[in-house]
Amino acid sequence: MFRRKGLFLIAIMIILIILMWPREINHAIVVESRADGTLLYVNGKESLIRKALPFKPSSVINYSHNAFTSWDFKLQTPLVERVMEKGENYLELESSGKFNKAEYCFFYSIDKEGKPAISDGKGLIVGKNNVRLYMDKSNKLKTIVLYPMDYSNMRVAISTTDFQGLYHKEISLSSTSPISLSCTLEKKVVDLPSSVPIHLSTSGENLMISAGGKSWSFKNRVYMKGGVFTIQSIKRGSPSYNPSYNGVLEFKNSVSGITIINETSLEDYLLKVVPSEMPSSSALEALKCQAIAARTYAVSDMLSDRFGSQGFYVDDSTQSQVYNNVPPQPQPTKAVKETCGIILSYNKMPIDAKYYSSSCGLGVDFKDIWFKGDGSSEDKPYLTYNNYLTPPSSLPKNEEQWLSFYKNTTLSALDSASPYFRWKVLLSSEELEKSLSKSLKVIYDKKPQFISLIKNNKTLKEYENPEGFIDIKILRRGAGGNVIELEFIFKNLSIRVKSDYCVRSAVKLGIDYTGVDNPIVRYKDKPLNNSSLPSSFFSVEKHGSGFIIYGGGYGHGVGMSQFGAMEMAKKGAACENILKLYYKDAVFSKLY
Repeated sequence: MFRRKGLFLIAIMIILIILMWPREINHAIVVESRADGTLLYVNGKESLIRKALPFKPSSVINYSHNAFTSWDFKLQTPLVERVMEKGENYLELESSGKFNKAEYCFFYSIDKEGKPAISDGKGLIVGKNNVRLYMDKSNKLKTIVLYPMDYSNMRVAISTTDFQGLYHKEISLSSTSPISLSCTLEKKVVDLPSSVPIHLSTSGENLMISAGGKSWSFKNRVYMKGGVFTIQSIKRGSPSYNPSYNGVLEFKNSVSGITIINETSLEDYLLKVVPSEMPSSSALEALKCQAIAARTYAVSDMLSDRFGSQGFYVDDSTQSQVYNNVPPQPQPTKAVKETCGIILSYNKMPIDAKYYSSSCGLGVDFKDIWFKGDGSSEDKPYLTYNNYLTPPSSLPKNEEQWLSFYKNTTLSALDSASPYFRWKVLLSSEELEKSLSKSLKVIYDKKPQFISLIKNNKTLKEYENPEGFIDIKILRRGAGGNVIELEFIFKNLSIRVKSDYCVRSAVKLGIDYTGVDNPIVRYKDKPLNNSSLPSSFFSVEKHGSGFIIYGGGYGHGVGMSQFGAMEMAKKGAACENILKLYYKDAVFSKLY
């Protein structure tokens, strides 16, 4: 009996020790004060401290507690730095370098009223000043707090001549103003006079910069500030010229070469995008449409974070929006200034403001162009099917009617004055086979989810070279007539390709693919030698021993047709009404 009582007392003591044992909480976020205490977020979950704490909402604190009470509340000081690159398990900070994330890394967002909420971290955008970071005891990033974002700056990756790639072997530039050259991580600052030629190259892992008879070596990101920079090692436009850039230029060396990022204001970015994307001679209302669409597209791309691992928001090519292929011009500049800060939004978020050159008379749903291998797609209800025929008429119901539709050069539509409204290209069976033997393997290697090889009614698990081209069949179209899936029939197998990009990339043109020039004959103006089909809006007709592809429009067909907007503006339509046609139910919002 005494033994049992002793064991019982020992158990009680152990329980009391456990209950009294102090535990440390790191990086609790104060949510709000309430009548019953203070609400916190602790490791991504709500927790209530039954006492009033002298901290404002969004404060980050450490404290100790046991089962009965809490004490030793201490306000934590964050690391305030920009994140310059994002990896799956690390972040590169501007002044401190790379830090690994903790195994359990927690994100919180702070709204404009200062109230915190648990976040998934998607709002962490490189190059922004809205980030506060907190380390754990092992010097890993455990807690990241995101404040409201400033949208007014852009980070643009600058391509080589002719937009061939983002990695430069060597760079030559100059500025009409004195330059400050700095490397934050290495705490180096070099001042250079105006107009001095500057040369950048690489030596192993080092970035080498020379100017005025002196040279410097850097292992980390380098910034150049001061005036307007002209890069002599890059050619742009027609006639070609050396492009100039405002703001800050960043340079970083990698195994692939030197990358250039131009950090500049969003409005300055648009001064070089709008004339590069739409003729400067266009009516002002059309250029205002382009400015608003381009501003919205830029912000949407920024928030998508698709280039976060590379440290920028957009590049300067058609992968994003063409930037600085034409210098700023008076009329586009006026359009940018008159629409300053205006974007299109849906459900209080910037829309994905897709646009393209010209339509075939029809526009298509976002989901019919951009979808996954299983056919699923994001829901973007503001990017839907449109009929631009005048007057609107019923659409074809079978392949024979679609062929007649794309052969018809007399149709009237918003874009019917565009040289690309109707086009055609003739290829022999031998030329098609040469082209397909190269292009289909590239698609299989890069985007295997959009291509399948069928042999003896079975899908092959490995690629087999096609032999003996026979025919093309269109298997599926979108509501607006674009080819979603087509089949290439060979003697030994059939190959099915789907998605706008892959369909257009399957039929490659020109000497490098077919062995001859294959001009795209437009129903107006001179034929062109493109390497791909202008759009996926087409039909195929057998012609002797070859094929004629009849098509219409230039681009993906989603959102705003630039040529259509230009035609509407020429006839007196206001910018607001033009954009409402192309982006259903989107509203105009002011960013700043």
